[in-house]
Amino acid sequence: MGLACRKKIMKYIDNLTDKEVLALSDKNIESIIQLYKAEEGIKIVRQPEKPEYLDIPKPTHKVYYVKFGWEKYCCADLIELEKFINYFNDINNLRKISDKDFNDNYSTRVQFIEGINETINIESTLVYTAEEIIELTDKFQHNAKLIKNYQTLLDEYNENIKEAQFIQDEIWDKINEINEKYAKLERYKSLFIDYLQLAQDNEEIAIGFLHKAYLLTDEEKEYVLKNYKEIQ
Repeated sequence: MGLACRKKIMKYIDNLTDKEVLALSDKNIESIIQLYKAEEGIKIVRQPEKPEYLDIPKPTHKVYYVKFGWEKYCCADLIELEKFINYFNDINNLRKISDKDFNDNYSTRVQFIEGINETINIESTLVYTAEEIIELTDKFQHNAKLIKNYQTLLDEYNENIKEAQFIQDEIWDKINEINEKYAKLERYKSLFIDYLQLAQDNEEIAIGFLHKAYLLTDEEKEYVLKNYKEIQ
């Protein structure tokens, strides 16, 4: 962050009274942010609106994928799928001769017949036909251009936000600091009323109780004593 810009920001905020800072609306704060962005030479970039894309019908042609062992096959229709399933079932009905070891010293090997028993997994998905692709090509290309242009504008907008983040952070940090300060003071005012009742309306004793519990600064004590009657 530029030191000169930081000083300008803090000078403006510091010249405001706490009351004026508390009265700032979100619109006021945004105007301050935009002002310092302009002074830093940061572009004013509006968030791009999403474009309206050409309507493209969803695919309706269903194809099937059959996984058998490590291989995966595509079937164009149910007839082809049925052929594949029958074929793989026939393979699973085959038997192969295997050697199995029944002890650890490999002295005895026994041959026996075992089945293949591979699992057949079937998945389906919707796709466009070749004719549909040809018919929809212009729409796909048009939408692709809109998407590319929108992404370019969005990247520029996000980069602008990132570049100007230090200004926004500096201003909001100061505003939040003041808001938190007065939120705490208002809480002390409310607690003081409770202590005042315990102290039978003796302000000195009540502020002493509050200070022992929360270690108030002299400024905080002065604020409470000066303003607590507002909520009585």
